[in-house]
Amino acid sequence: MSKLWRTNLVAFGLCVLAFASGCDKKASSGAAVPGGPTAPPKADAALYSKKLIGTWEGTVDVGEGKTGQITTEFKGDGSFKSAMGPFEMKGTWKLVKEEGKAVTVSTEAAIVGIGDPSALPKMNKLTFQVVFEDANTVVMSEVGGKPDPIKLKRKS
Repeated sequence: MSKLWRTNLVAFGLCVLAFASGCDKKASSGAAVPGGPTAPPKADAALYSKKLIGTWEGTVDVGEGKTGQITTEFKGDGSFKSAMGPFEMKGTWKLVKEEGKAVTVSTEAAIVGIGDPSALPKMNKLTFQVVFEDANTVVMSEVGGKPDPIKLKRKS
């Protein structure tokens, strides 16, 4: 696999997988402190995991001084899709945890249109942290990964 293709695939996978998660309300509720009061759960409108739902766009470095446009859509039903150039990924996302403006999601996705169409797609599992700069800007990075963070803006 060429370096440019791998870089494109990783960048695309990062965006797609970071935004593909279902909302697990147990993971976002307040936790009890031993010997202390239980924090009240956040109202649904205050959950950043809910604010993640929508379409996001950004520019990624694909190597050799070139950039590419990436578009990722996170849906409320836990599905997502992402496209960068000729590549498209589809899969699911799930909330792992939410701390303030940082949302951690696990994703499982496959690249569509590559390989044998009669074979089952190879699902890739990744975990991403998405940090909200404001309501319409996020920075996404793979948990434990080396690729640079990607800044995305809300499209819709």
